[in-house]
Amino acid sequence: MLEGKELLEKAKLLSKKSEAKGYKIGNGRQGKNGNRASRGRQTEFKTKVHGNGNLLIGHAYTKKLGLEPGKEFKIDLKKESKTIYLIPLN
Repeated sequence: MLEGKELLEKAKLLSKKSEAKGYKIGNGRQGKNGNRASRGRQTEFKTKVHGNGNLLIGHAYTKKLGLEPGKEFKIDLKKESKTIYLIPLN
């Protein structure tokens, strides 16, 4: 595992390369009180319905798919399986 100056040099070296995406920094340990707040935000393939009924798909996922602002989708619902499909328009 890289630490200290060696870690900073490696991060700087990779910062402009596509290989740097997903490069783990740190030891993966949990923060104080057993929470994971000290790890920073992590991309997880899950979401939840908010109190106002909205279902949010975050920037990390739209970026991963190369979706640009303004892109439109048809929403197709399958009630039996409770599945939501987003079908690109054009």
